[in-house]
Amino acid sequence: MNFAIGRLYRVGHREARFLFHDTALHLHDVFPQRPPLIDRVEVGLAVIGVSGPHAHSQEQPMQTEIMILAAGAMLLFVHIIIPSTLKTRQYGIDWNTGPRDETMPPLNPVIARLARAQANFQETFPIAIVALIGVVVTGRESDLSAIGGWIWLAARLLYLPLYAFGVEKIRSIVFLVSLVGLGLVLYALVFG
Repeated sequence: MNFAIGRLYRVGHREARFLFHDTALHLHDVFPQRPPLIDRVEVGLAVIGVSGPHAHSQEQPMQTEIMILAAGAMLLFVHIIIPSTLKTRQYGIDWNTGPRDETMPPLNPVIARLARAQANFQETFPIAIVALIGVVVTGRESDLSAIGGWIWLAARLLYLPLYAFGVEKIRSIVFLVSLVGLGLVLYALVFG
């Protein structure tokens, strides 16, 4: 199925004006061979797909790579909330709501490891975003990109508790496994 995303100005029975890259078009100019089915219309935004006669009545399944990315975003949320909550417990609510200018004693070792795990995740998550969205946007989704994405996500899920509990060598191996997963997704993106 081919999709176009843009601003929908008017939908009639046979005509709609569609803005894509700041150019007003009639939909028959965008899709000259088949009339488009309008799958979803929001205020001023349309996702238009050309496909079979029943496509408008069925939800399209989310691509695996986008599901992995959504799970990664939830994991980022966990990476942010846990250390922040524990830092506030250690330093107090006044520290959390204040300017944080004063020098504080060192963090508890577990909290410090969680903060470092958060920083590590934030360093690699942008690569995952580019790779996983890239394969979807370019139409290069494959078993390889899905497997690589799942490997990356599983390794990142394991990495957080391993780092928190101070497991030394296994944590580093799990991190390398996550990079292998990202490498598979990037390979699918570049060499499709």
